[in-house]
Amino acid sequence: MIKRLSEKIADKMSCEGIIQSEDIAAYSYSIEITLATIINFISIAVIAILFGRFAEMIMFVIGFVPLRMLKGGYHADTHLDCILILILCATLLMLLIKFELWFYSIPILIAATIYLFISQGKNSNQLITEKKQKKFNMTARVIIALYAVFCVIIALIWRFTPIIFALLYGVGIAGISLFVSKHICKIMKE
Repeated sequence: MIKRLSEKIADKMSCEGIIQSEDIAAYSYSIEITLATIINFISIAVIAILFGRFAEMIMFVIGFVPLRMLKGGYHADTHLDCILILILCATLLMLLIKFELWFYSIPILIAATIYLFISQGKNSNQLITEKKQKKFNMTARVIIALYAVFCVIIALIWRFTPIIFALLYGVGIAGISLFVSKHICKIMKE
């Protein structure tokens, strides 16, 4: 659906003389990614509104997005699947906080964060050099270390709060995504 809409928009841009016909594929892809990103952010904003937890949702995004971009992870087959997985993860976060069950998932999230820290991620959607991927992995480690320091400082000043949990949850989900991509999907392909 998003792909077809993107193709139609790019075709229309070509017909209007805004872009050249040989650039239709590149523009179509750019429009597709932009629309998918907008839909993802609207989805999590709606969830944050429904639960009244904007700060926690922002911390989830801060924890998840940069590390997912740097390390890679599971890629759904369709944009719809991607959106549904994001909605599931965001809703689960909100439910864990609402019903005060978040404390029980901390060991899994810590394990996923450690996995994310020590593993060598590779974003399969990007054609990048090994040198650049090493730089991405090092950058991700620095980000994880900074997040850990931030969480410890906030926990010592106030206490371990749902906002800290949301950051850890975002990092942990990025780690789980990388694990699924590197191990589970590999097993399923064999």
